[in-house]
Amino acid sequence: MSVADSSILTSLEHHAIASPNRPFLLDVSGGAAHPTVWSYAQTHEIVEGGAAGLQELGVSGGDRVGLRLANSSALVDGLLGPMRLGASGVPKIRQDSLESLLLPVARCGSCVR
Repeated sequence: MSVADSSILTSLEHHAIASPNRPFLLDVSGGAAHPTVWSYAQTHEIVEGGAAGLQELGVSGGDRVGLRLANSSALVDGLLGPMRLGASGVPKIRQDSLESLLLPVARCGSCVR
């Protein structure tokens, strides 16, 4: 298996077909008493949808996408959606101030669309 064939996106797609209902991610951001389980198929669908939405906004390979998200499973879509297009997600935790968000956005070359 080549490096390109062993990416997390390729693995996710493979398992979404081979074992779609198996758990991929357990999100306890809402509290351990109420976890959310994402299957391989659900995660693949979410990532593909996120990528399609970004593509409609004009994001393409080599772009950097600034992400202001909670420290939760939303980061999976936020990071893998851009990756699906050959772009990079640049995460920033949602609780940070707008001012603390702008500096890394400017440094990494993200653009606001």
